[in-house]
This record gives sequence, structure tokens and C-alpha cells, in this order.
Amino acid sequence: MLEYVVANLFDVINEIGEDKAKKLLSNFSCKYNLDVEDFLHGKAIDFSKRSIANTHIVLMNKNGKWVIGGYFSLANKLFFIEPDSVSSKSWENRFLRFGIYYPDLKRYIVPIPLIGQIGKNYSSGCEDLISGAELLQLAINIIVAAQRNLSGKMVYLECADHPKLVDFYVRNGFVKMYNRLLDDEELHQDSPGYLVQFIRYL
Repeated sequence: MLEYVVANLFDVINEIGEDKAKKLLSNFSCKYNLDVEDFLHGKAIDFSKRSIANTHIVLMNKNGKWVIGGYFSLANKLFFIEPDSVSSKSWENRFLRFGIYYPDLKRYIVPIPLIGQIGKNYSSGCEDLISGAELLQLAINIIVAAQRNLSGKMVYLECADHPKLVDFYVRNGFVKMYNRLLDDEELHQDSPGYLVQFIRYL
């Protein structure tokens, strides 16, 4: 992998200003997932300023010029897990270790970091700067470092139910939990109505 810097978008805005940050982000393109592209162009700055989700940009040195290789966004979330979806006793013990089982709700509630968005830059000349696995590992590295100072040993994410995506996350150590039904505001014309939830023990 080329020389790179992982930059928190909030710090980038403070360093170069919001207008220049927007121009930088406009060079990102993800033809395989327009939601990933739209988030970086239209929501990432606002979410970072309001601390809803922190976006991290992977800047890569290509022939002496710094370009975006990819990005990921991280957020703190409560993960709701129904006992029937727990695949083994070891996973049940992990959820009890870091969360609480609520009998009235009949589910575990565990605070777990979410990798909310993750995507490579497919702009001309940037397609091969970083692999999906490398980008995912950079996100996990930040979560592991944060959990050393706080607590926790898990991370989760959600993705569309496409065989290639499912296989990618399984190959990278994630375990499929169950499908989360989308809220009304998340639905769009081509949506199947749910996302697949994956979790990984760190």
C-alpha cells in the first residue's frame, strides 16, 4: 500500500476550512454504491460537526500528490440482539459481558461501535490505491485503539444482502447476525426493505 494518512474529517475542516474540505470530498466517486458517495458528499461534514458520526479519510500519496483512497465513518450505537439470533454460547457470554439482557424486551442491548459507511474511491486513477480489506482494517485499528482506553471488544456494520458483500465481510472475520428491517426514511425504490447485520469480536 502507498504512503497514507488517516485524517479525521473534523480535523480537516478545522485545518483547511469547510469550503476546501467540500472540494476535497467532491473528488470521491463510488460507482458501485451511490449511498456511500452521497454520504461523503452530502452528509459527512454535517455529521462530523454535530458528532453524530466521525468520518475518516484515507489520504494517499500518489506520485507526490495526496488523493482520497477511501473513507469510513464511525459512530457509537446500541446494538439490539434477540437471543434466538445468538449462534453460540460463547457469543451469548460476550453479549452478557459487555451488555445487559432485558427480560421485558427479550433482547440484549450492547453498546458497540458501528462502521456506518465505508468505501473506496473509484475516481480515475484511484481504483487500485487501497483494497477493501486494507480500508476495513484501518477502521478496525481506530476502534481497537479507542476500546483500549474505554471498553469493549466488538464492532458491527450493516450491508446490503449481496453475495459478494456478504462473502467479503465473512472472509474478514465478521459473523452474520440477522436482518434489520429498514425505517421508512431509509427505504427507497430499489430497497429490499432490510440490511444484513454483521458483528466481529476484536
